[in-house]
Amino acid sequence: MSTTHDTSYKQLFSCPEMMRDLLIGYVPGKWLESADWKPARP
Repeated sequence: MSTTHDTSYKQLFSCPEMMRDLLIGYVPGKWLESADWKPARP
């Protein structure tokens, strides 16, 4: 069963640029400088 929130989260996490910006804006740490921002594949 899918909800509106599920759809929103799927869209958010499917966009690597958006996830990168979200993490850089809210998560402290130098590890973000060396993170691989390519999308993960199942």
